[in-house]
Amino acid sequence: METEAVRVGRIGSRIVRYITARQNDDGGYTSVQYTDSTLYDTYLAIEVLSMLGVKPPCVEETISWVKNYDAVNIRDYYLINKIFSVLKQPLIDVSEHVIELMDSTGRFGAEEVDVETTSELETTFMCVELMNMFKPVHDERILGFVLSLKNLDGGFGALESGLSSTFYAQDTFNA
Repeated sequence: METEAVRVGRIGSRIVRYITARQNDDGGYTSVQYTDSTLYDTYLAIEVLSMLGVKPPCVEETISWVKNYDAVNIRDYYLINKIFSVLKQPLIDVSEHVIELMDSTGRFGAEEVDVETTSELETTFMCVELMNMFKPVHDERILGFVLSLKNLDGGFGALESGLSSTFYAQDTFNA
């Protein structure tokens, strides 16, 4: 019988040990041991374990922790649905509420982003992917908004091309 270590290999088994050591008693995960669980860390842990073909430990506790998470924004619902998708759980349909966040230009989220925001397209990407989890969305305003941020160098960004903005632009088209 094939063991987990043989199936995922030596480096993979070290990754699995690293990730599972960061699962808290509540079922969620953290990137730094002995700190509170976060949705983002939980999503990354579950996704990487899935990529390695490893069933997450204490999956029922993880599902319970995610179900009881007090979601307050689009990013929370995005991460919850990504986790539930990997764990093959029913998704939370927020597509009706998401579409209400779009302005007349096809933008989701704030027009101006602060220095801590990774991209002016991150929220748009998450909203489009959230809606597509339930029903494909094809709105020319969204396409127009994303394309309005395309620069002469082929990248995307409001002032200049950035790796994050270019990633989110490309993935928004593929969502």
